[in-house]
Amino acid sequence: IKINKVALKVKDIDKMTDFYKKILGMKVRKQEKELTELGTDRDTLLILKTNKEINYRKPETANLYHIAYLLPERTDLAVFLKHITDMGIRGAGAADHLVSEAIYLNDPENNGIEIYADRRQESWKHAENGDVIMDTLPLNADELYYLSGDSTFRMPDGTRVGHVHMQGINIPEIRKFYEDILLLNKTAVMPNAVFLSYDGYHHHFAFNHWDSRISKPGDNASTGLETIEYEVDRERYWH
Repeated sequence: IKINKVALKVKDIDKMTDFYKKILGMKVRKQEKELTELGTDRDTLLILKTNKEINYRKPETANLYHIAYLLPERTDLAVFLKHITDMGIRGAGAADHLVSEAIYLNDPENNGIEIYADRRQESWKHAENGDVIMDTLPLNADELYYLSGDSTFRMPDGTRVGHVHMQGINIPEIRKFYEDILLLNKTAVMPNAVFLSYDGYHHHFAFNHWDSRISKPGDNASTGLETIEYEVDRERYWH
């Protein structure tokens, strides 16, 4: 599977474009009045779209939890950590998930972002039922920062959308759809959350209902996730 790009509906496209350029080090690959494409020198990773009908998402509506950008190397994550530290970014989080190391922040319209680097897949551990064992532990930020050197962060070529984590209301129903229709496999279950993937990856998609305020699906006129474009081997999964 390859998640090619994700599109977000936004209210203030200029402010959002500036954020992704300066904070995430993305390159503007295409820019129009109501659309911006951002990514690396080689690939588009994110599309921002706006129009006069879009309003800010209401807190009771389900939408995006975070888009997770997978960096090619751990040293890239180290340089990103130094970058946001030097910029004085407040409110960022960090975690060691055993299978990966991650840094979290929100964009100006409160869309969640994860920047992460995977550990070698051979080092991942599995439960007796085959689930990938993941956790949320403190990140060794001092060790990571030490690896950064004097490099300046730009979103490197080879970065891709590693996974997309979404909010939902009926998690069992969502899981059934993704397993039965899209043929993903469950890789982990947590209270009010499910993680799914192709080919044994820790997760390409995840869904949670951790925010008790959320009781309604999103709508087309609200900010947040619009589309996810991904591709799989048709011959392998659909016979």
